[in-house]
Amino acid sequence: MIRISYLLLLLPTSVMATSGNKEPQQTAVEFNHWYLSQVELNIEPNYTSREMKKYVTTATREKLQRITDQEHQSGDALYDADFFIKSQYVDDDWSEKVTVLSADRDPVCLTVKIAFGAKQTHVVADCMVFENGLWKIESVTNIK
Repeated sequence: MIRISYLLLLLPTSVMATSGNKEPQQTAVEFNHWYLSQVELNIEPNYTSREMKKYVTTATREKLQRITDQEHQSGDALYDADFFIKSQYVDDDWSEKVTVLSADRDPVCLTVKIAFGAKQTHVVADCMVFENGLWKIESVTNIK
């Protein structure tokens, strides 16, 4: 009887963890679709925009804004690749085809591996954290 009660206590937690995993994945896909469409239109990131606030943590947006301000003042690019896509170029089909390859939780964040394009030749990992009731991107790592 004790074993059954214990299993019943674990069941809601497991269901919540499973259903919660979909939201960060969906957020990562939505952000990357939107962001790549902006890149294709040569629109420079606006870290104070409604979209950025929805998808990117406050701390990350503030750091990126400081870097952008420094780049504008010095006239020199401080980074070789785009922060969110970890690339200097975008293939034609990247914004159309954003695919979640996996999602793994660790003590720091929920890492969502995202592939761009039909051939999935470029892969990044979005470190997603829960901020103000929403899953948001904290950092991005180049995988492939």
